[in-house]
Amino acid sequence: MQSPENFLAGQLPAVKDGDGDGFRFAPPEISAGAQTQQAERERRSSSGKLGRDRLPSPAEERRLRRMVSNRESARRSRLRKQRHLEELANQVEWLKSRNMELSRRVGAVTGHSRLFRRDNERLLSEAAALRRRLSNLRRVLIFRHLQTVALPQLLSTVPAHSGGFPMEVEQALLAYN
Repeated sequence: MQSPENFLAGQLPAVKDGDGDGFRFAPPEISAGAQTQQAERERRSSSGKLGRDRLPSPAEERRLRRMVSNRESARRSRLRKQRHLEELANQVEWLKSRNMELSRRVGAVTGHSRLFRRDNERLLSEAAALRRRLSNLRRVLIFRHLQTVALPQLLSTVPAHSGGFPMEVEQALLAYN
């Protein structure tokens, strides 16, 4: 596919350079009047079907008008195409910059996500350790409660003449005191 510059350059007529060492491209005709004059020159220089003193036939006039109209339409089409290509190029640049911005933001969010996950893992581990410690403290409190409140109450219910608790239970209870 040709670039827009090469495409447009191929549509311009070649004119001999002033130095005679190369060709340059002539600018396209701008006004409809200039195109009509060009068409008239082409008509006069054609293969001689029309004489210089004869008026062109209606068919020849339509052909010339159509040719001028087609050239103008082609010029407008080239300009539309060039504007469209420029708009697409601008859109590509905008999308590239937007993509870079979004990539930076994704990187930042990913970094924050890693930090949050690491903090979350640390906090979960700390919470588990605190739950274990709380469980151990509850056991200690229950044991102390048993020693200070429940054991004396239990001992007070045992009649003195019954001989008390079996020897193993008494030794175990005394060992915890």
